[in-house]
Amino acid sequence: RDKPEEDGPGRDETVLEGSWKLLDASRGSFSNVTCRNPRGSVFEAWSSDWAFSNLSVRCAGVPAAKPTCFMAHRRAFLSIKHSSLAPLDSARRGEVAHHGIFAAGSAVVEADQCSLSSFRSCGVHAEDNACV
Repeated sequence: RDKPEEDGPGRDETVLEGSWKLLDASRGSFSNVTCRNPRGSVFEAWSSDWAFSNLSVRCAGVPAAKPTCFMAHRRAFLSIKHSSLAPLDSARRGEVAHHGIFAAGSAVVEADQCSLSSFRSCGVHAEDNACV
């Protein structure tokens, strides 16, 4: 869905809504988009190779779902540059954003020049052999 940008005449902003599963052996990139999910995590990568730049990523959801902006599992490699990660402003009462970046297994996430707002648990979390 496109909408006019407030600070530039005639410019459009691409908005992706919902959850995006980036499955095994997939690869690609996202840039210059706004991504949001009011019901859970936004990007979930499984053993895939993706690059992200100039994104605004927002999430929210019920605490049990542990909504996260970026989740990397198994052998995923994510490169995130010049992006903003935060809880969704319009979250309903009791809904939260758990992490900005979560990595598990042997996942590697590189984050460069990104801003992370306050998340319920922490902005960045890695477990097993993963690293951020």
